Amino acid sequence: MGQVQPINKRKNEGDRKVEANLKAIEEIKVATDMALRNTEMVDSAKVLVEGELTLLQEHSLVFCVGNSFLGVAVKDPSAPLGVRLLIEDYPYASDGLEIWDAIKSWVEEYVSFYYKSDEELQKDPELQAWWKELVEVGHGDLKDKPWWQKMQTREELVEASPTLIWIASALHVVVNFG
Repeated sequence: MGQVQPINKRKNEGDRKVEANLKAIEEIKVATDMALRNTEMVDSAKVLVEGELTLLQEHSLVFCVGNSFLGVAVKDPSAPLGVRLLIEDYPYASDGLEIWDAIKSWVEEYVSFYYKSDEELQKDPELQAWWKELVEVGHGDLKDKPWWQKMQTREELVEASPTLIWIASALHVVVNFG
């Protein structure tokens, strides 16, 4: 009888975690549905977004677009890294957020060292040409969307860079070797 109680306790804890994860997945679905309804996406863009969301769900990835995270997290100033995972007990997402935070910290330090003012950033022809190409050529079909940074401030560069570094490093590793 003494062994049954610890087993039941673990089962109840497991059931609570499963319920929390299912609730989080449902929140993601509702948020995705709302986002799709509130935008003027054409069918081809919708297919692209759904494919990316499938990838997000499969790999529990987090992307920052402007001030929002797509996939598995929402900004939460009370959370240790400023982001709260929607799915509890998901090691890849937890580890990924720590890597993301390290990338963002490095970017903040580098940008503040390299650009002493927003004006310096605005007058950097290579940075401005790179950003223009990224938005207008790399994402020509989405170039008019409002979420793109204008790349006029150091803060905008700090917000955009971790996503690009994440895709080229941690995401690349997971997709290719996961």
